[in-house]
Amino acid sequence: MVIGDLLASAAAARPDKDAVICEDRRLSFEALDAAANRFAHFVLERGMRPGETLALMARNIIDHAIAYFGAARAGVVLAELSTRFTREELRHALGLARARAIVLERPYAELVDARAAAELQIVAFDPDGGATGLATLIAGQSAAPPGVALDPEAAYCITFTGGTTGRSKGAAASHHARILSAGYARRDFRLSARDVLAVASPLYHAAGLYIWFQPGVMVGATSVLMPAWNAGRFIELVERRGITAAFFVPAQLAMVLDDPGFDARRLETLERIVYGGSPARPELIARAEAALPHVAFIQNYGQTETGPLISAQPEDRKVNPRAIGRAPADIDIEIFKAPGVAAAAGEVGELATRGAHVMLGYVGDADATAQCFKGGDGWAWTGDLAQRDDSGLIELVGRSKEIIISGGVNVYPAEIEEALLGNPAVADCAVFGMPDDVWGELPAAAVVLHADAPVAADDLLAFCAGQIARHKRPRAIFLVDAIPRTAAGKTQRGVLRERFAGARRP
Repeated sequence: MVIGDLLASAAAARPDKDAVICEDRRLSFEALDAAANRFAHFVLERGMRPGETLALMARNIIDHAIAYFGAARAGVVLAELSTRFTREELRHALGLARARAIVLERPYAELVDARAAAELQIVAFDPDGGATGLATLIAGQSAAPPGVALDPEAAYCITFTGGTTGRSKGAAASHHARILSAGYARRDFRLSARDVLAVASPLYHAAGLYIWFQPGVMVGATSVLMPAWNAGRFIELVERRGITAAFFVPAQLAMVLDDPGFDARRLETLERIVYGGSPARPELIARAEAALPHVAFIQNYGQTETGPLISAQPEDRKVNPRAIGRAPADIDIEIFKAPGVAAAAGEVGELATRGAHVMLGYVGDADATAQCFKGGDGWAWTGDLAQRDDSGLIELVGRSKEIIISGGVNVYPAEIEEALLGNPAVADCAVFGMPDDVWGELPAAAVVLHADAPVAADDLLAFCAGQIARHKRPRAIFLVDAIPRTAAGKTQRGVLRERFAGARRP
């Protein structure tokens, strides 16, 4: 099976049902299937050959869905580009992917620099339709499948990582890998044809596309696309469209709960909210469950490189609110202290996985690929430090690259952040390591306070003294307006390290 088959099966089973809705535009599964075929012919007519890379830069709009499935049927490799890329980030991504052509919404065309433009075919379309809309550009093409021979194990897509520790890397994955991801998500998130899904996370991101929108197509659900995130707009769409399920990063969930228009009665059709992309504080989920008692909250753990791996169901949180769930029986998952050395229950190690669901590698970066598969035995190491209890529940304790090694002792930022968040004045925080001539590194924290909180940095340092061991306490606290995060909500600790590199501390 290849990616295009997911849409073809849904179109055969439910031809007249709405597949995608965006604002006042909608396409049935049959119409989306035909449009995808037209796009495939459009790409091939322009001289692209199977295996070459086509880049796509578009918001969560129907044209994105058409291009996604159409590119799959043309046999090209689709590089999904963030609509948040700067000109330099876009140039870097296009170079890594070795793109031959780019399809993008017209407003983003100005980001393509002259050097890249000289090497690319550029197809800019007007998302509002009309003579320059994508539907018009492909209208003259055949609605029949293009008949390109496809290998399920060949690379189909390149998805760029969030870049929390440096420049984004492009993870290449096969048709087979992404279909497996859709299947795991369908099962863990309890998706069915009766669902109406809010697609509120960017489709250029693995979470929005491969573990939410694509599984929705697999089961024949209707997807309501949000071109831009707005909590109030989401609430309106739930009312208007009868949305039953949504995928959020934790920050989006908090925005919905804090929105002035929030009312549980307006969200009465919601049955499930899946959250992931970054750690969620147990207090946030407890608050959400109290505010929306009719909604099941399911945590997803996964990565761009691996797809969804582990899900924590509501019953798991009753045992351990911080757990990410149990390893499913059909996915190889292990926690290693070193290559080939598994961690025992209660021991901290790095979480790893292997199998056909894992990426093929990072395009243009052999060193990063080798580091991901550092054991040389097929296991992909996630970089996430975890421990498993006797019942099998897994809890994350930090990132391997984010460990602060102070005087030879490992200090985990998550533990310090949990302590800081126990102070009622703290709205958000991030802990990072600062270089020190004596200790190597010392922990520091950036803190966002609640409005009008009468607390100073010294007060928070004193608070930590009563919460955590001396060697783990932050040596400096910097009050900031916001914590820098990626589009997926992951903390950019490297940005904080650079920002406060020359700051004085006690």
